Amino acid sequence: MFRTVSNDGVRLWLNGALVIDNWTNHATKSDTAAAITLAKDQRYAIRMEFYDDTGAAVARLKLVKPDAAELHKGADGLMRLPGGATAP
Repeated sequence: MFRTVSNDGVRLWLNGALVIDNWTNHATKSDTAAAITLAKDQRYAIRMEFYDDTGAAVARLKLVKPDAAELHKGADGLMRLPGGATAP
């Protein structure tokens, strides 16, 4: 699943399909797209737009495995589980 954390508006597209649309002024919050099955060795076009009206600007994109710990992108570009283990 894809999750955004934003302050203010955010939109996320996957292969041209809008999967998150929260184009509003709001305090920092998370928005989660419906579960999407991704195929191994398949490339996906991901586009995220955001804006900040006032205050602190926040725009993060996260990949979350359903029913699992949230993954974080490491400095080396690999997705990692909390604690530093590389995600399968």
